[in-house]
Amino acid sequence: MKQLLFLLLFPCLALAQYPGNAGQKITLGEQTTADGLVYRGLAADTTRKPSVDTMAYILLDTNTNIIWQYKKATNNAWTRVGGSISSGVTGTLPVENGGTGSATQNFVDLTTNQSVNGLKTFLDTIIVNKGIRFPATQSASTNGNTLDDYEEGAWTPAYEGIDGSAGSLAYASGYPRGRYTKIGRLVVATGEIELTNKGSWTSGVRISGLPFSTTANEVAQGFCVAGFVDFAAGELYLNTRNTAAALPSFYFDKTKDNANREILFTSAVSDNSIFYFSLTYQIF
Repeated sequence: MKQLLFLLLFPCLALAQYPGNAGQKITLGEQTTADGLVYRGLAADTTRKPSVDTMAYILLDTNTNIIWQYKKATNNAWTRVGGSISSGVTGTLPVENGGTGSATQNFVDLTTNQSVNGLKTFLDTIIVNKGIRFPATQSASTNGNTLDDYEEGAWTPAYEGIDGSAGSLAYASGYPRGRYTKIGRLVVATGEIELTNKGSWTSGVRISGLPFSTTANEVAQGFCVAGFVDFAAGELYLNTRNTAAALPSFYFDKTKDNANREILFTSAVSDNSIFYFSLTYQIF
């Protein structure tokens, strides 16, 4: 009987949420198995009678602040469950005792949106049916053990060069497209670009439009699968990396055989080149 257990452990909460109302019975909760009901009223009121021996009503007597059990198995008699209930909680209920650490909001009402003080420590698995929602604007924490943000969504990658202009740049139908996931400081961005015209860009190839700017002093690295890109002898594949500046863009690097890496230049890109890529990086 979850309602009885809750009422016995936290009677003052029931009083705080359901103040006196001239003895009027108010339903607090009903078990899903239909074998019991918790309500408040007067012990002398026996209008609610269990129909079978296994049924019982739990009642909070608003005159005496005493909890009673009303069972058919005891000849429809009221059995006192516990002693007198405290009139309420004053001061701050510590977090370790189930409180919030706030003198103005000792209990968390999970049915409403609330902001309360104090940290919660859980010693067992927490099961969440509908997910955990973070605020739209991150409230950043300096504590390395605090997860303070989660976000996922779409972004639009853009092919460009360090110099030149877009000119007649054009993409295949449905491109470009990208998705990202941000967990705390960590961002994973993936994207796809298929060109039909590479435009008038020159110098090194750059992809812009990242959902969050990279950080100059943080390592950003990823992988790229490319098609219709002209590789010289000894050039193996493409990597993605940050631009060594706080920018919402990244470069492609060519990994070379027994030689230093080299940035991909627009001269190696054809009008029908394709790029499928990912980049993992940290921000701020």
